[in-house]
Amino acid sequence: MPMLSPHHRFYFSQGFSVLPPPPTPFVPSSGNLMLQFTPSSISNLSDPSVPRDTARISVGPQASSECFSFNLNGFSLGCDSKDSPCAFNFTGLRFDQQSQQEKEVAWLTVDISACPAADNCELVPVVFKGFDNLTSVQVALKVGEKAKVWWADDLALGWSDNQCEKAICRSKVRDSVRKRDGFTGSRKPRSRLLDFALFRG
Repeated sequence: MPMLSPHHRFYFSQGFSVLPPPPTPFVPSSGNLMLQFTPSSISNLSDPSVPRDTARISVGPQASSECFSFNLNGFSLGCDSKDSPCAFNFTGLRFDQQSQQEKEVAWLTVDISACPAADNCELVPVVFKGFDNLTSVQVALKVGEKAKVWWADDLALGWSDNQCEKAICRSKVRDSVRKRDGFTGSRKPRSRLLDFALFRG
C-alpha cells in the first residue's frame, strides 16, 4: 500500500510503499510490516524534490523550525540482488538558517551482502553515528551501476532536543497522518505508528 505522508510529522518521498503485500525476498525484522522503495528509473514516477533514484525522509515544511531536528540512529536494510553487494549511500542534511537552505552534513556508505535465496532473506541492521540534528536524510542505492528496489525495517529516529521548550514547540504542529496525494481507495489512514518505524522522543 502507498506510504502515508506525512506520517507523524515525517515526509517520505515518492517511491515508498508499505508491505505486505506483495511478497518479497525479505521478511520484516520486527512486526509484520516493512518499507519498500522503488527507484524512479524503475517506477517511472519522478519526485522533483529529490535527485533521480533517491529516497528522502524529512520533516518537510518544518525544516526551518528550530525544534524539529532529528537523529537517525538505525535502519535494517536489504536490496534486490542475488549476487553483487548492495551499496547504500546515506546523506544527512541540516537546514541552515543563514542561507535558508539545507546543507549536507553527514555521509555514510554501507555495503550490504546480496541474498541468493528466493525468500526468507534477513534484513541487515545498520547503526548510524554522527547523523544528528538533521532535517532530512537521502538514500541512494546502486548494485554495480544500476538502481535497484530496496527494503527496510526498524527505522530508528529520535528528536535531537527533548527539552520541554522544544517539545512544546513541536506540539503546536499537528501530528497528522494522511493518504499520499493522488491515492484513492477505501482503506482508511492509520492513526497508529506503523511498526517499521521506531521513534524515540
